[in-house]
Amino acid sequence: MKTSVWELMTGKKKNPTQAEEIKEASKNENDIDKDLDQSTLSFKYIQPVDEKLKLLDKFIPDQEWLKKFSMWFSYMRIYISVLSKTTEETNIDKLIQRIENGEPPQISEISGCDDICDLFAYFSKYEIDYTKNDLIWIFTACIYETRLAPDDSVKSMQIILEKIIQQVNALNSKEDVLYSDLMILYCIITTFFHQH
Repeated sequence: MKTSVWELMTGKKKNPTQAEEIKEASKNENDIDKDLDQSTLSFKYIQPVDEKLKLLDKFIPDQEWLKKFSMWFSYMRIYISVLSKTTEETNIDKLIQRIENGEPPQISEISGCDDICDLFAYFSKYEIDYTKNDLIWIFTACIYETRLAPDDSVKSMQIILEKIIQQVNALNSKEDVLYSDLMILYCIITTFFHQH
């Protein structure tokens, strides 16, 4: 019998009602998109605070990849958020302590965090380069942030995006071990999240 990715990540088996919840959540999100008059929407995607800060040409990702990854992320968010619902609240100080100890995130902890903004604010104040573990924490926080993120989260994500661009531009090449991890967050922040 095969073990699913969800079982490997959580150690739990999916139940049939969760599969139905995922289908319903996905259907509801698609219905919302269909109901909106796309010609009247004017979203601004998150960009760095310093508008002159750009990726060097050698690091610019393929636009088709950006589009496909953003779509994958939007569907994956629904799946994870439905399957990892928790009623337990998580204290932001506990999460920060785990980050500082170099521990990886637990999905159930982040799903129980009331204010994801605080997690983004913490990472926006970093004065050192992001490590792989830091990037995993930011990625996991992105799963639970609302797509029309509140202003505090947007401001923090703008600063995080600047730091990511600076860190990518300092790499020698796309073969660097952190390039793909940095670009995943670059893609999520620049193409998935937008604001009014």
